[in-house]
Amino acid sequence: IIKGLENGVIGMKAGGQRRILVPPSLGYGDPQFSTTFPELKDKVMTFEVELTGLRYGNDLDAPVAIYHDETLGAGKETLCGHVVKIDYQLISPQKKILFANKVPLVFHIGSGGVPIGLERSIIGMKKNGVREITIPSNLLVIKSTSRLPASLVLAKDTPAIFKVTLLEILENKQ
Repeated sequence: IIKGLENGVIGMKAGGQRRILVPPSLGYGDPQFSTTFPELKDKVMTFEVELTGLRYGNDLDAPVAIYHDETLGAGKETLCGHVVKIDYQLISPQKKILFANKVPLVFHIGSGGVPIGLERSIIGMKKNGVREITIPSNLLVIKSTSRLPASLVLAKDTPAIFKVTLLEILENKQ
């Protein structure tokens, strides 16, 4: 499935309807799909979607992190495999800052050094972009040694809300 359509249904509920505009970079202009429909590789596509139901593959897929961009940023988009530098805050639902990093966090997207919901939600950000990300507790799993401070441990079944600024894409480890 093309990335733009996949991203466009995030947050929908069964029975919901949405018009999704997909830019070429998230559609058939993506190198992995450019030969599928070459006549569409430079086209913005519009999809009218009705979500008839939900099915989850495993616990890491359900539910999903929900995010919205406060600032889009500029330049290339982050991908799995990039090493990124971010500033972040953990905030309450009332927008109170619970924790703010003092030193930018550097990590390799896909390495499991930060919660998987945070890793997945950084993908697609651009330099200087600001994104608020609500991560359900099941996506706060960290696969390897954490790059986050121990003080960020939350109560079981408590979602986390991060406000993230992408400072830089340092390199591509793919």
